[in-house]
Amino acid sequence: MEETEETIMMSDSYADGFLLFLSRKLDCASPLPSRSSIYRVPETLRRYNEMAPNLVSIGPFHHGRPRLQAMEEMKMWYLKCLLRKLTPDNGLAYLINIIKNQEIFCRDCYEERVPLGSDEFVEMMLVDGCFIIELLRKQVHLSPVEDDDAIFRTPRMLSTITNDLLLVENQLPWRVLDCLFEVTRVDDDDHGNPSLRELACHVFQNPAFQQSFESISSLNCEKEFESSHLLETVRNFVVQPWVEDWEDMEYRTPIPSVSELLEIGVKFVAASSNGQLHITFRNGVMEIPPIIIREDTESFIRNLIAYEQCLQKPEQCQVTSYAILFSQLIESVQDVDFLIQRKL
Repeated sequence: MEETEETIMMSDSYADGFLLFLSRKLDCASPLPSRSSIYRVPETLRRYNEMAPNLVSIGPFHHGRPRLQAMEEMKMWYLKCLLRKLTPDNGLAYLINIIKNQEIFCRDCYEERVPLGSDEFVEMMLVDGCFIIELLRKQVHLSPVEDDDAIFRTPRMLSTITNDLLLVENQLPWRVLDCLFEVTRVDDDDHGNPSLRELACHVFQNPAFQQSFESISSLNCEKEFESSHLLETVRNFVVQPWVEDWEDMEYRTPIPSVSELLEIGVKFVAASSNGQLHITFRNGVMEIPPIIIREDTESFIRNLIAYEQCLQKPEQCQVTSYAILFSQLIESVQDVDFLIQRKL
């Protein structure tokens, strides 16, 4: 069938419109920023959606989820509590300007492009950041806990939120958190003048890695190490005491189970080392720092592993290696029972 002149004109018009549309998209095209440090967890590492927050969303990945909206009002109230302590010179307008000046940097920190307008993005960063800061201060008594504060008065709510703050997909850039923390200091923050890193070390201590947290605290909680966000800061507390001794080796031979090692005369003893991950094997003796398991231990370790896998840097997979070691040592109920009996 022959095309009429009208059909040809319509086709040309459509082509011109599509060309303009695609050209505009191409104008905005650019590679993902290389400095991204806050990732989406790959589906292969997910299990039962345990990487998603239960109560509170932080950052853009879960922003606006209907089931998390109940906490948005609480976050806004925490911002209001924080602002009450500030002078007009460093009030709301000042804080907005601080975030606005870092907007491009903040957007580049996320692995995915953030589909939020400038005002909404800045508001999210400010509200979420101040919520985290005020929550940490309340937990160490640098800020008062009001009688009607549901987070501290509702059973398990605080522990659930604390766990949410360490999810891979629930992070803010550390630079923003630290900046907001410093500019919102007030005169009554005189309990040793703790830094944000020191507060994080105190609040996010996990019994599973108690020795690592105690070691980094006794050495110097302010020991220099780079952090991209809160989860990486806490991970650094776990791995830092022994990271200098880390050897970048690849072992392809599987490690025998506890039962198999016992059969050939290997002894297991509890180690009091300078870090939870510092497991040694010398002269037929394997020294393992005891690990305390509680309800949130698995989620904590899985998020550390997920973050290390997102980094794709083998030299920064200490927690992953720790988990692999135990997965090989423990093959039966008998292996578990033995480690429990030896308080490992």
